[in-house]
Amino acid sequence: MLTEKGIAASCFFCYNLIKMTNMVKKTNFTKGMKEMQVNILEAKTNLSNLVRKIETGKEEEIIISRYGKPVVKMVLYNDAQVSDRIGLAKGKLKSPKDLDQHNDEIAELFGGAL
Repeated sequence: MLTEKGIAASCFFCYNLIKMTNMVKKTNFTKGMKEMQVNILEAKTNLSNLVRKIETGKEEEIIISRYGKPVVKMVLYNDAQVSDRIGLAKGKLKSPKDLDQHNDEIAELFGGAL
C-alpha cells in the first residue's frame, strides 16, 4: 500500500529521471564534434544558458527536439560580410605563367570549346 509520502517520492524520482533523460549530451563521432540535444521545454527554460554555451564555445551546436525528434539546430551566427571574405588571400598566391596553356585540350576532352 502506497502512502502519500511514497507517491510523492516516486513522483519526484520520475520527475528527476525524465529531466535527466530530456537533457542528453552525446558525441557525434562522424563529424568529430560534440552536440547537445534538449527538448523544447528545456530550451525555453534555459535559452540564455544555451546561447551562452554556444557563444563561449563550450558547445558547437545544440539540437532542439520535439517528442525526441530533432527539429532545430542552434549554431554560432557567422556575421562576417561576404565582401570581407572575398579577396582575403589576394596577393598571397602566385599562379604559374603557363597555367592556361592546356585549356583548349581540356575543353576538347569535355566536348566543348572555350
